[in-house]
Amino acid sequence: MAYILPVSALRQPYTSPKPPRPMMRWTLKSLVNLVNLSDLTNKSNASRFRISQISLAYMLNVSCGREPLRWEAVRRSCTNATAAAAEPARSSIHDDSIFAEAMMKLTLSPLNSDESDTDLDVSAEEQQAERCSFKSERRTRTKDELALMSGREPPKQLSRSQTVYLDTCRESRLTEQGRVLNGLSLETLSLRNRYMGSKSLRPVSLALRVNSNVTKLDFTCNGIDAEGMLCLARVLKVNTTVQELILASNCIGDKGSIAVADMMKANATIHTLDLSSNQIGEEGGKFIALGIEENESVRRLNISNNRFSETGALYIGRALAENFILEELDISWCRARKVGAVGLCQGVRRNVSLAQVSLAWNGFGYEGALALAELLKGNKYVRELDVSHCRINWQGATLVANGLRANCYLETLRIGGNPLSTTGCMDILESLTGLNCSISLLDL
Repeated sequence: MAYILPVSALRQPYTSPKPPRPMMRWTLKSLVNLVNLSDLTNKSNASRFRISQISLAYMLNVSCGREPLRWEAVRRSCTNATAAAAEPARSSIHDDSIFAEAMMKLTLSPLNSDESDTDLDVSAEEQQAERCSFKSERRTRTKDELALMSGREPPKQLSRSQTVYLDTCRESRLTEQGRVLNGLSLETLSLRNRYMGSKSLRPVSLALRVNSNVTKLDFTCNGIDAEGMLCLARVLKVNTTVQELILASNCIGDKGSIAVADMMKANATIHTLDLSSNQIGEEGGKFIALGIEENESVRRLNISNNRFSETGALYIGRALAENFILEELDISWCRARKVGAVGLCQGVRRNVSLAQVSLAWNGFGYEGALALAELLKGNKYVRELDVSHCRINWQGATLVANGLRANCYLETLRIGGNPLSTTGCMDILESLTGLNCSISLLDL
């Protein structure tokens, strides 16, 4: 059988393969020679630098499998180097010749070298005893010492609330969340857009019972239902540190509003409460009204985008007439029509503490516009009023204009998005030409 070779292969000259380069390693004897040279100079910094070079080279050989790990050898080498650095200088030479002499004495040998380190050999029994003592010493070290040895900061001691949270998660077989654990030591515990549910909210609630750091809770869009709200309300009834509570975009509903009202009656530290977009209907509006009437701490209340309708809005309006703490109220987009809108306007008119009110996106109509005109005539505390998108036509605009002529305290009026027509807009603009008018911002 004949072999056919390409012509290009015949033209190329033959070259013998290069022999493999022998692997080199640092021997312990060479390392010790370098350590012993540290007494040639009185510069302790140079000695430390050489000791670092020795340790690095030795550990590299160990990691590559070229040198057995001998802790006794490393310990003796570092001891000799330290003692040599502590002795007085034997020479006054401080130039580069010292380091050059050290590097000349530092020899390299192949991996298969037969050079032995007779002065540093350790028996197998001594090595085994050393390993056992090292393991027992490592077991006795605390977590803080191990963290410091590895270059990390030692873990901080857990607070009481963090411990309660971890224990409750273990008992309930729940996975603890680092966001919650870290937030319990801060002033703001923000769990925005994290689905919690009633089961996962229980450990957080129990931790807040004994917590004294958190002043703001942000549970926006956490899937909190009536059961979760009940668990949270029980804790907030006795909590005295939380000042801001944001529960927007959850599923509290009418049943959960009962727990909210109970919390508002008992709690005396929360000054900001956000219950927007929680699917609270007419029955829930009655309980929210009860909480508003008996609460003495909430100054900013947001209950927008709910389903109070006429009945719930009417009850809330009556509660506003009895409350003298609220300063900011947002009840926009709550389906307050006709009787409900009239009730809200009457409640705001009788209130003496509200300075900022938003009634936008409700169906006022003619009846609501008439009640709004009476609000403007009888209230002298509201500084900012928003009634945009409330179905106020040109007839209602005329009534509102009459109320503005008698009001000299309102500074901001937002009435855009209504079918005012040209006639209604002109009536409102003419009402602002009086000398007693204080409006600085008008949104048509």
